[in-house]
Amino acid sequence: MTAEQPDHGVPDEVDAREIREAFGVRVARIRTELTSTWNKLRQNERDTDAGER
Repeated sequence: MTAEQPDHGVPDEVDAREIREAFGVRVARIRTELTSTWNKLRQNERDTDAGER
C-alpha cells in the first residue's frame, strides 16, 4: 500500500523565466529599500558631524 502524495497545487514543470522575473522584482525592491536606508543613515551621520562642530 502506497501513501498518496498530497497535491499542493504546485505545477509539475516550473517556468524558470517566470521565477527569474519574480526574483528580479524582489531584488530590485530590496535594493531600493537598502539604498534608501543607507542614504538616511549617511544623512544622519552628516547632520551629527555638523552639529558637533
